[in-house]
Amino acid sequence: MQSLRLYSGGDDGLVCSWDLSSRSLEACADAHSSAVTCVKPIGSSHVVSTSRDSSIQLLSHGGKAGLQSLQSLHTTEPIDTAIVLHGFCIGAGESGIEALLR
Repeated sequence: MQSLRLYSGGDDGLVCSWDLSSRSLEACADAHSSAVTCVKPIGSSHVVSTSRDSSIQLLSHGGKAGLQSLQSLHTTEPIDTAIVLHGFCIGAGESGIEALLR
């Protein structure tokens, strides 16, 4: 049985996964150099995070390996949110759409 996960992001740039069944911290990744603004799960083993450091991170939850960065994209301005549609991640900042990540 696959466990239920909750993902969180903090002002310290960490993206963490939590096991809701055991109510315990599973893993954290030092994904950003500034506050995380958005965390969106993609399927059962990936998560996209955005940050005030102007980056979008695609992370994989590798079981015992924890959260690992798969792809990073830096933009021209801080990213406030992300939308995931059909395998594409669209990051948006104050000036509109900033980046695409697949």
